[in-house]
Amino acid sequence: QNQLFGSLPPSWFWDDKNTDQSWPNTLTSLNLEFNALSGSIPTDIGLATVLQRINLQQNRLGHTIPTELSELTELQQILWNDNVLTGSIPASIFSASSTALQAISWNNNQLTGTLPTELGLLSTSLQEFYVGRNQLQGPLPSEIGRLGATLLDLHLYNNQLTGSIPTEWGGLTSIRWLYLAHNQLTGTLPSELGACTELQLFQVEDNLLQGEIPSEELANWGIASRVWLYDNSQLSG
Repeated sequence: QNQLFGSLPPSWFWDDKNTDQSWPNTLTSLNLEFNALSGSIPTDIGLATVLQRINLQQNRLGHTIPTELSELTELQQILWNDNVLTGSIPASIFSASSTALQAISWNNNQLTGTLPTELGLLSTSLQEFYVGRNQLQGPLPSEIGRLGATLLDLHLYNNQLTGSIPTEWGGLTSIRWLYLAHNQLTGTLPSELGACTELQLFQVEDNLLQGEIPSEELANWGIASRVWLYDNSQLSG
């Protein structure tokens, strides 16, 4: 933690010498968390092709998420929570042919638009996906259910998400934290979620869910320490 301010220099991510020792060819981790950096994240970040980890959390960085992240095929962690990022989540980031993404944190920004269905393409790598406290809208992609072998934590709370919880999410057999509170979700609780036997936290409070709680199936959550269903006035059971 320091007190750095100003913008990120685009020149960090390119070098006209283009040697084996140039930053774009050697920079694997960039950690600038807990500062006062502002402005946009340079599109030239896509030139730092060996980057594996970018930690910019808790700054004042704004504007949109650069689509050039899709050029970083060795990237494993994007930690950009607690900034003022705007615009939609670029689907191209999840379409890279050899993506290695394990953790994405965009909590506490000002992102809009929908959740990309392309998230389902990260079925061999993604473990943590955090986009709570944004302004995302639209349905929960059923394709997220394809992440069952790897996904551990999914935070979608405090958005404006609508529609039902997909039955396909019963395939999330490794999930530990599923945090969907404070949205506008409707429909019933799928009995298929009973297959998520590693679940420790399940929060869907303050939504518009209805119908009977599938108590028998959800009893499989033997290690769940927090199940919050309140403020869903049409839920019963």
